[in-house]
Amino acid sequence: MSKTNNVIVNKINELYIMGRQKYLLQKKNGEGEYVTLQVKNKQKREEEDMLEECEIMFGFTDKKRSKKNRVRPLSDWMIEEHLQGNKGTYGVFAGKSLTKFLCFDVDVPNMKLSKWITYKTIQAIQEIGIPNDYIHVSSSGNKGYHVEIFFMNPIRNEVAYELYNIIMQQAGFEQEVSEKYAYNCYVDRYDTNEREHVGQVEYRPRFEQGLKLPLGIHQKTKRRCWFVNRDTLKPIKSKEYILKIKQIDNEIIRDILDEQVGISSQELQQIEKAIEYIEGKYQPLETYQKNIDTNATIEESLKLLEEGLKYKGTRHNSLMKLAKYFKYTGLDRAENEQALIHWMSEQDTRTYTTAWNMVLEDIQKIVLYIYENDINLTIQKEYIIVSIEEMRIIIQAKTKNQMLLLYSMLVHMKRYGNLKGIFYMSQRQMEKTTGLTEKTIRNLLPKLEEQGLLEYIKRNQKQKGTYLKKVNHYVLPLFIELNILESEKTIEVKLNDKQPQDNFKICILNLIPLDELKQKVPRRMYDEFKVIVS
Repeated sequence: MSKTNNVIVNKINELYIMGRQKYLLQKKNGEGEYVTLQVKNKQKREEEDMLEECEIMFGFTDKKRSKKNRVRPLSDWMIEEHLQGNKGTYGVFAGKSLTKFLCFDVDVPNMKLSKWITYKTIQAIQEIGIPNDYIHVSSSGNKGYHVEIFFMNPIRNEVAYELYNIIMQQAGFEQEVSEKYAYNCYVDRYDTNEREHVGQVEYRPRFEQGLKLPLGIHQKTKRRCWFVNRDTLKPIKSKEYILKIKQIDNEIIRDILDEQVGISSQELQQIEKAIEYIEGKYQPLETYQKNIDTNATIEESLKLLEEGLKYKGTRHNSLMKLAKYFKYTGLDRAENEQALIHWMSEQDTRTYTTAWNMVLEDIQKIVLYIYENDINLTIQKEYIIVSIEEMRIIIQAKTKNQMLLLYSMLVHMKRYGNLKGIFYMSQRQMEKTTGLTEKTIRNLLPKLEEQGLLEYIKRNQKQKGTYLKKVNHYVLPLFIELNILESEKTIEVKLNDKQPQDNFKICILNLIPLDELKQKVPRRMYDEFKVIVS
């Protein structure tokens, strides 16, 4: 092997090869057919050796196995043959979990359109923030091109695939549900006013599907697969070009993904499955639409707190309203009582006629009633706010039923929770909203607690004078930690919608662009989404 070829082989190893046990070989049969070769493990080789010895010893067959025909690992001398082009053309696969590079395999039969699709792909890569110096293009040897990005360190296959999706969507190509690893390319036919499918841009490499190495000979067309100028797509007829290729810093890729990805394909698939299950199960409680005091709002309470009593005969109701508000803010019983006393002490005595000792007694009774009966400020909420971050938390739950229960508790928290996010919800209410049995609910709650998705604030407390237990109080810590007011992606969901099962879909629709959904969800579901929007 010449010194120059040795350097080029080393560069191919650096840029392309994740493993040597599995690789592609393009046959020299005139059709350019590929076969996958894979080295058998040690145990399998030993078994074949034993079988061969038995065949020879006992005469099972006249034809002996030849160790020369066994598959060997992809070696440097094979890559040298690939560069010479007279004995074999080889290709590589991604590893089971990692890849060194990402390739956009432009498969368009028409040469002019193939160049146009390649230019669009390059432009999309540039637009998301990858510099020109890290974009490299080679001829496929037929009519297509390979547009490639090489990584300084191997990245996870799912990360490379996510980057591929972002770039394809930026280019405006379309993905069919049945073709996960290819985007379709169309052109408008002005003579017929129809769109014509002209080809695809496929994702490579995969562990299941490999990619031909550059600089070899295409065994069907007999053309060498040169690298090409990214601006003109004219061949650079020098193997040494590969030595100039630079690998992009993984931090740049990570920054691009953080900026571009609102939600990953994998997350969207999980949310899609959750939608399908939840929409058929969840039912809002009747109380969400009833017993709403239009005056019992935070704004009304704050106004009363600041402006005080204005008319005689309003003292008791005002104290009741403020007691609910103070409880809503998280004050305990003693703190609530003291806050009410302080507020009354500042009121104009001309606005009430009750003796002070009777006022104090009334405050005690009001606070006792509020806390003994767990009375809360029922805020008039026709809408709740849901953020994309909250959707991600919901799909952290391990099962569909856990997601369903967590979603119902989130809605209840947004309806009844205090400023600290503490709310109470009976298991009977959980049954009604989810359709699950009491036994299932009892089994699910500890599972959510183990995953850190809920915490008990009060549990198994007995009601005074009875053997009954009070309703448990909960908080959903991961949701409380979020500041959805700062989230760039939120949506208002109507609580008393006639079709509450659509709420989950509406969240997705408003958090994820419709054109992105079209690329990622089944056509039937996408059509359902469009109906909701219209």
